[in-house]
Amino acid sequence: MASIADWRSETRPLYRALFGLALLVFGGSLLLGFWASFRVWGTPPSPIFDPIALAKKYFLAGDLEGAARELRTASLVYYLAVDATAELAEVYRRTGDRDATVRLHEARVAMRPFEVEPRFSLGLAQLSAGRTAEGTATLEMILWSVPGYPRIHEALAHAYLGADRLAEAEAVLREGLKTDPFSASLHEQLAATLTRLGNAEDAERELARAARLRDPSQGPVHEVPRDASDVRNFAP
Repeated sequence: MASIADWRSETRPLYRALFGLALLVFGGSLLLGFWASFRVWGTPPSPIFDPIALAKKYFLAGDLEGAARELRTASLVYYLAVDATAELAEVYRRTGDRDATVRLHEARVAMRPFEVEPRFSLGLAQLSAGRTAEGTATLEMILWSVPGYPRIHEALAHAYLGADRLAEAEAVLREGLKTDPFSASLHEQLAATLTRLGNAEDAERELARAARLRDPSQGPVHEVPRDASDVRNFAP
């Protein structure tokens, strides 16, 4: 009759094999987790082989084709690389491919659905591509959900003006001036809107206010104006 010692000696290789298999599974799972984290968030260990770094060099050198090629690679390697997608969208915007720009900003929104900036950039890209109804709806959603988001009133007013919705453009600009009464660009855009509405007198007053805000030497300003982007940035 076999003793316990004999049984242990017979089963020891089996337990060792099972223990080795468990270590192999654990180690493989750990490596797979590290690899997945690297794919999502990481960058290559050397910037020489980092497509985002290479794209920036091409971009600064004026080689938009090379920048686009590297950024496309980056978007494949890091499939949640929102910055790479944004930079690629900027490259396509500069080359005049407006439809590709819209598609890339749509991808950014899909990657970051709860962030406002990708959606705002999408709205501007849609307007620039002539998709006025879509761009207006995108910007209206932002105004409804984040009414104080920077430049939203200017951008939406530009969309309304492009659709010849002058009364709505005036309303959204006046709403923006309640939040930022010292924005020269908002006053300038309101002046342009009032001119199209045939209200030349009020338009002149708005232009005068904008001029004083941009150059306080032209008249008294009761408070230092906050920075605001020029309305021409929204021109398609």
